[in-house]
Amino acid sequence: MKTTDAAYEYSRKNKAEREKRRASPKKTRKAFTVALLLALALAAAALSVELLMCRVALTEQNDLNVKLGAELDELNEENRHLAIEYEQMIDLGELEEYAKNELGMCTTAQKQTEIIKTDTQDKAQIVKQDG
Repeated sequence: MKTTDAAYEYSRKNKAEREKRRASPKKTRKAFTVALLLALALAAAALSVELLMCRVALTEQNDLNVKLGAELDELNEENRHLAIEYEQMIDLGELEEYAKNELGMCTTAQKQTEIIKTDTQDKAQIVKQDG
């Protein structure tokens, strides 16, 4: 009987080892799946943080653009006021005197219009020249 008991125990050990081998890939596969899911979760978290940081930088740039746009509007308004002020500083009387006296120009009232009347029409005649 000992031989049968030994055989029985031996076959029982084989069965246990086979069960262990079958369970081992399942445990390994499960551990691998858990590790992979954990890695993917960490990657997703890292991408979310990076996206959040990019969003913060974009918001800062947008705020800067709005601020600079408002400053540009103020400068354009100041430029318009300065242009009007500059145009008001020019004295047209002095400018006219300078044009008459220094440059020798005359006003339109001083100009005389001359009309030349001709009885015949002006004609252009093309003469063929031998080269």
